[in-house]
Amino acid sequence: MLLQFGEKSLNVKPYDKETSKSNYTGNDLESFKIEINVNEKFEDEFNDLLSQHKMEGLWQSDESGKKIKKYKIVNSSYSYSYQSEKRTNFHYIINLEEDETLDIECLIIEGYEINPYDYSEEYDENKKALIINCKVKLSNEENKLLSNILKEKQYFNIIRKGINDNSIKMRFGKNLWSEHEGYIKKSIILVEDTYDKGDSFKGLYYPELENMQNMILYSTAFLDKLSRLLISKNILNEQEWRDVREEANNEIKSKYKEFYKVDDIDKEK
Repeated sequence: MLLQFGEKSLNVKPYDKETSKSNYTGNDLESFKIEINVNEKFEDEFNDLLSQHKMEGLWQSDESGKKIKKYKIVNSSYSYSYQSEKRTNFHYIINLEEDETLDIECLIIEGYEINPYDYSEEYDENKKALIINCKVKLSNEENKLLSNILKEKQYFNIIRKGINDNSIKMRFGKNLWSEHEGYIKKSIILVEDTYDKGDSFKGLYYPELENMQNMILYSTAFLDKLSRLLISKNILNEQEWRDVREEANNEIKSKYKEFYKVDDIDKEK
């Protein structure tokens, strides 16, 4: 097996091979160990390359140098032995795991297709749940269509085309948006339904949502009693009171989205 190490191709022999399922694509991923002996004279240079490849990964290549498969360095260790008074050999053991590039083609939400310009995924090992962070540009009409879909239910069928064509159940997290000339930008968080299973989950907006609900209930009761008091003193009549309530009720949905509006989602941390 040839691995591109710096500008050199090293012929290594993998051992302790294992296979595991990817949490992202569902593909089989291989992992194994390799051993490399380094002369004392090249030890500093080798360590620099090792640090570089821990960040960038290692490529397997064929005889012509064409890249075949990428691996990430999980960990490494070394020991050394004295060959003579003036020579020390270093013996490295490197654990490699097959890496995979997550190239999203499009995101399909209940059959509706969106094309992120920024996309990332992470897998929560404790919750056994996938979490998606992405950004999209939408026309006003597309944004309205997506907003209507979000009103239908809590969990949605999501397909990550280009990564995994299997549908998974996910809910939306806190989604910010910003308005620009001719289009809307949305920062979307999607969380797999398995994240919410168990007694410990109290909701995405706990405790602020519960506190806000209590404040809203208080404000509603206060305004209702104040309105009744104004009517009893003939400052406000019944019809005017009903008209104000109806107008306020019609504006709730349009005002709600303003909670998540920012100047520009790409400038948010």
